[in-house]
Amino acid sequence: MKISLHSEGTVNYLQCYVNDSLTSTWPLRYPVFKMVKGDVNNDGTEDLAVGVIKPTRRDPVARKRLFLFQVRNRSVIPLWLGSSLSHPMEDFSLYKSGSRYVVRSIEVEKSERYLIAEYEWFGFGLSFRKYLHRELSLDKARSLLDQ
Repeated sequence: MKISLHSEGTVNYLQCYVNDSLTSTWPLRYPVFKMVKGDVNNDGTEDLAVGVIKPTRRDPVARKRLFLFQVRNRSVIPLWLGSSLSHPMEDFSLYKSGSRYVVRSIEVEKSERYLIAEYEWFGFGLSFRKYLHRELSLDKARSLLDQ
């Protein structure tokens, strides 16, 4: 099984292929800035974490947001279409912590410096685990994101 991101005009599509045959498509009508694979919900199958830029009903500013998808029965299915984390998100990664995957994020502090936070899958959505670093420059935060 292969998952890819395909763009047509202003719409991006997550596409699932099995033996070179397209089996499922999920439209993303927002700019995508990142896509990574890992077992986000720790169920033994690979999931997708997709960073999009979009406004929400409660936050009309187009910001970086995190969407999580799983692939089941050859179909792309949303796990969580997050509107925000604890602070505005700048970047994210999936990190294997022991035997479990966690989401690590770079977020903007009120001071306009950056923090690195860790979240884990909790039933339906992400649950805050801990702050790893606070009050960093963006360059320093990026260098520490996957460590």
